Amino acid sequence: MMEDFNRRFQNVDRARAACLKAIRDLLRARGKSLNDYGLPSPDEDLLEPDQDDPMFGAIDAAVAWQQRLRELNDEQRTVYDRVMAVVDDNRNVQKMFYVDGPGGTGKTTLYGCLISSLRNRQQTVLSVAYTGIAASLMEGGMTVHSTFGLPLGTLTEQSTSSITMQSLRAQRIREAPLIVWDEAPMSPGLQVTVVDRLLKDIMGSALPFGGKPILLAGDFRQILPVVRRGNRSSIVMSSIKRHSLWREFEQFRLTRNMRADNDADFAAWLLRLGNGQLPSVDGIPDTVDIPPQLVCDVVDLTDFV
Repeated sequence: MMEDFNRRFQNVDRARAACLKAIRDLLRARGKSLNDYGLPSPDEDLLEPDQDDPMFGAIDAAVAWQQRLRELNDEQRTVYDRVMAVVDDNRNVQKMFYVDGPGGTGKTTLYGCLISSLRNRQQTVLSVAYTGIAASLMEGGMTVHSTFGLPLGTLTEQSTSSITMQSLRAQRIREAPLIVWDEAPMSPGLQVTVVDRLLKDIMGSALPFGGKPILLAGDFRQILPVVRRGNRSSIVMSSIKRHSLWREFEQFRLTRNMRADNDADFAAWLLRLGNGQLPSVDGIPDTVDIPPQLVCDVVDLTDFV
């Protein structure tokens, strides 16, 4: 979790303060505190102004958005421009997107720019992720289950949301100009089914997701849905790629590893590893040869930890 803050602030103390604040905000939403878990309070002097605080002001919000926009690379900017064009288009056009990107390619940065852009218009994006940790890295992030009132445990085709049509939660969904859904590959396809059904009811529209612009993102090279006692086939079948709506998503790829921007060879090796393009060792399945320069001995590892 600290890695994202370290990359953003380039200062250990400020990154630590921002990380503690993110954890504090997440715990507060659940009636808990940092003290409950033996964690210190963040140094308020090191924190950036809170964009939810009226003192932050519209001018500061605009400056923050413009700064983030300038920092986008070409791949990120292409996605940003396409999504914002659809948000601004009231016609019944294609409004479903998926962004594929290995870790470090700037998905979180892209989310932040979209969120701050719409916040600059006094609009609130629904930022969701499958896990609480991922949600805490998104501005205003919450879990998919919490935001859409999904039941815990195994979902079925008959599963429904706990959100009622006249509730404040439904109104928040109704007013949101965009939904950003991180870690989407971890979500089983049945989650998409329940959310699609909920949004159709809330928006009063038969269009996919009720015609609400939605951006899914993640990395299928990482963790897929967890299926209890599932085999390879059942796990693959539970993926959102098997959902009937998958073919309707406009897809983008982020390939430039921003975390390894100064080491192109390492970034390329990571991408080949994730894509399953590295040769096996002596013909043994599911094995790869790790370059010596990427290996450290136990002593160095112990000292680092």
